[in-house]
Amino acid sequence: MAAIVIALANGKGGVGKSTVALNIQYAISTMRDTDSKPMNLNALLVDADDQQTSTKTCNARAKLGGMKVKGVYQPFQPIEHIFKDQDVESYVKMVTERHDFIVIDTKGAESDTSREVTTFANILLIPLSPYGFDKQALADTLKIVKKGQRFNPDMLVMVVFNKVDKKATAKNREGREEVNAIINEIFAVNGKTAADNNVFICAAELSYKPTFYSEMTKGYNVFEAARGVSLDPKTEYDKLLQEIQTRYAQINNAQEAA
Repeated sequence: MAAIVIALANGKGGVGKSTVALNIQYAISTMRDTDSKPMNLNALLVDADDQQTSTKTCNARAKLGGMKVKGVYQPFQPIEHIFKDQDVESYVKMVTERHDFIVIDTKGAESDTSREVTTFANILLIPLSPYGFDKQALADTLKIVKKGQRFNPDMLVMVVFNKVDKKATAKNREGREEVNAIINEIFAVNGKTAADNNVFICAAELSYKPTFYSEMTKGYNVFEAARGVSLDPKTEYDKLLQEIQTRYAQINNAQEAA
């Protein structure tokens, strides 16, 4: 069975693509079923960004080896990852049967790879801060997505608000309204809605916790950095993955019904 491909893209750097990619890969690989039994899902991380942020974090993690939990040393679960910034689709096709999921981290600028993933990914996530975001960069990214949909019409596209201050409710609402307007300008045309084109804004949001995220440069993921301090990251990523799963199932069900 072919892997489900989740790609992260945004024409603007610094929005948290690598951070979200690393955390999603870990969250998928440690998922449990309704009986709390490990699902043992195999999730490959492909670093398609020439800055190699994901690769550097994985290498730092390998050097750490593990961490103490309640005074007991626990080795890290290995992350299968590869740096591949060219001909990504061919590589994915070659290894797709070996994995349940493939998570692709792309460059923080318009690139051949960011355009390429829109033509074959099952799910495209666009991380974005709701504050002072570059509207033109978002519009340009969505236009690339629209071109990719000509070859990949069933791709699920979800804008994910990242680095969110949960207390700034008015600013969060304003940012969501502005992003929705940009999406509708590009996709709500010819009698169709953005939803008809499988483009959504995630209800789930990822909050800004600089203390936890700074630990990721050392090789930890956000869940490990927050362990014993806060359950927020796990709760937020669980909600995000559940929402993605629900939307993706809806698209697949619609395809089968057609």
